[in-house]
Amino acid sequence: MAVPPQGRSRTLVVLLLLLLSLSAGRVSSSSSSSSSCLRRDANRAVYAAAKSAGEAAGYVSHLLRSTSPNSVALKDCRELLGDSAEQLNKTARQLRRLRPETFTWQVDNALTWTSAALTNQDTCVQGLREVMKGTSGKTREAVVRRVSHVSRLTGNALHLINRLASTNGRGL
Repeated sequence: MAVPPQGRSRTLVVLLLLLLSLSAGRVSSSSSSSSSCLRRDANRAVYAAAKSAGEAAGYVSHLLRSTSPNSVALKDCRELLGDSAEQLNKTARQLRRLRPETFTWQVDNALTWTSAALTNQDTCVQGLREVMKGTSGKTREAVVRRVSHVSRLTGNALHLINRLASTNGRGL
């Protein structure tokens, strides 16, 4: 049973802005990419991932209320996705507050939190696949698809944060 996530159009707008930014060449592989452009694009990517993680957690909550209230794997997944959204929101706040004098420490925090969010998402998927082997594949695969989408967004954000780290804060 597919439930349209709340705020889906806002997430699509953020993704569209990110894609336009990338296609316009603002984030290039050359060393001329400024820290401020990378920070903006990383922040957009983190925001999209956080929003999507929150929506996925909401979807899992809906499933727990309507179809599988006793599923330990779904409860764990909901908690992991909520934690993931919190970590990504912390990352977004950190990226908005970058300062040249604390750049390395702040970006290291952002990388740590984003990596932890990605680990939580992977743990959710692994738990669903292992624990729910004998159950209806529809529910499991619907959640796995959503979480995989969140993971792709989070991986993109992690890549951009790594690129930002490589600038050492030049151009902030």
